[in-house]
Amino acid sequence: GYNSGWRLPTGNELLSIVHFDASAPSIDVNYFPGTSSSAYWTSDTYAPIPSSAWGVSFFQGHTDPYAKASSARVRLVRSGP
Repeated sequence: GYNSGWRLPTGNELLSIVHFDASAPSIDVNYFPGTSSSAYWTSDTYAPIPSSAWGVSFFQGHTDPYAKASSARVRLVRSGP
C-alpha cells in the first residue's frame, strides 16, 4: 500500500544522491530521470527558525532553509521492506 513506510528523507539522506559533478540538475539523471533543479523538502526543521525546514536544491546541490508555508517538491524514501 501507499502508507507502508514512506516518509520525507533527512537532509543527509537527500544529499547522498546529489551528484556534484553535474548541475541543473545536480543528480544522476540515469537513476533519477525527470528530477527538477528546484528545491526538495527534507524532514529536518531549521532549528533557529522552527517555522522553516531544510531543503536541498538540485540546481547545484546545496541546502537552504525554506519557510514551511512555501512550496517545494518532495522525493519520498521508504523505510524497511
